[in-house]
Amino acid sequence: MQEATVGQDKRKVVSLLESLSIFRQFSENDFNRLLDTAKLQSYKPKEIIIKEGDYNNLVFFLINGSLVVIKDGNNLALLDQDGELFGEMGVLNNEPRSATIQAEKSSLVLCIDASIMKDKESKDAIIFSHILYRLFAEILSTRLRVMIEENSRLKKENELLKNR
Repeated sequence: MQEATVGQDKRKVVSLLESLSIFRQFSENDFNRLLDTAKLQSYKPKEIIIKEGDYNNLVFFLINGSLVVIKDGNNLALLDQDGELFGEMGVLNNEPRSATIQAEKSSLVLCIDASIMKDKESKDAIIFSHILYRLFAEILSTRLRVMIEENSRLKKENELLKNR
């Protein structure tokens, strides 16, 4: 993994984040605060970004590339959409990472230390945390909806196979 501060790529990163509906509420100060704690990390194919079972306060946004979600040695999903969020579940639950995330091809991610959300003293931090938690909720809601639809489809397929 190669790491760099956002620095000269800040405008590109801000443009990508602004394209996500939830970040449209962010002010320039919000982006500056977020990106001050952020790092750009580039990964080569097969490099691990998150290891199942590890603990940390990091959340990630895929800037470009593609990543594989691996659970118990099985490939579960491919993350290949610019702006995709990952790593939020461990931060939200304060539990170990539920899956491994590995670069499928060369990938660039924005890594954010979410411990900023634990500052309960600052009004700005509370507002900032609210916006990030809302982002997490929207993304998780969308993922849940997709999983429910997939589960329903699989149940129908299973019933058809049973009745053959």
